[in-house]
Amino acid sequence: MSHLLRVKQSASASSLTMHRKSDTTQELVKRGIQAKEWIESILHEPLIPKDDIHLALKDGVSLCKVIQVLSPENMKKFHDKETTSKQKYKAVENL
Repeated sequence: MSHLLRVKQSASASSLTMHRKSDTTQELVKRGIQAKEWIESILHEPLIPKDDIHLALKDGVSLCKVIQVLSPENMKKFHDKETTSKQKYKAVENL
């Protein structure tokens, strides 16, 4: 196999890998948006910050609220944002 042919095949494989990574990233972004919209529809309020789902869900408060709406018997008490801002370690209990 000539060197030129190996280079072309390598470039083609590299391009395919980059394309797959791009598709995967786009799919993850799409799913993140869908999850955010679903959570907001359950809570009837926007997640804050609205442009970063990771930060919005990090303390577990919004997830606890979703559980409280969907299955109130399973979520009696959780630490709200006022508590978690004063005592960061309490947020871990929400998760």
